[in-house]
Amino acid sequence: MTRHRLVLRGREFPIPVVLAPMAGVTNIPFRAQCRTFGPGLIYVSEMVMATALVHGNEKTQKMVAFGDDEDFRSLQIYGSDPEFVARAVRQLCEQDIADHIDMNFGCPA
Repeated sequence: MTRHRLVLRGREFPIPVVLAPMAGVTNIPFRAQCRTFGPGLIYVSEMVMATALVHGNEKTQKMVAFGDDEDFRSLQIYGSDPEFVARAVRQLCEQDIADHIDMNFGCPA
């Protein structure tokens, strides 16, 4: 049986599984609890709307925060306007907020 490797930003994850983002659920305490019982996975934060991030929405800013013990930061961006999605991703990269950005193109934001 072939074992597939998942390597992101030079880091190998022993179990190539990503915990899906869940609105109102995958916040900092939930991700910490998951890491306690399922180490080695990638834990994605809550879904973040691209337009809200670009406009500096206060609630959205809190949603892109990570705990001090999170050594790999992953979040999901969603939106329907390609310009705002691009601006949001650029902002996250320039501010070094996330190591992994999951793109959700299915939500009609």
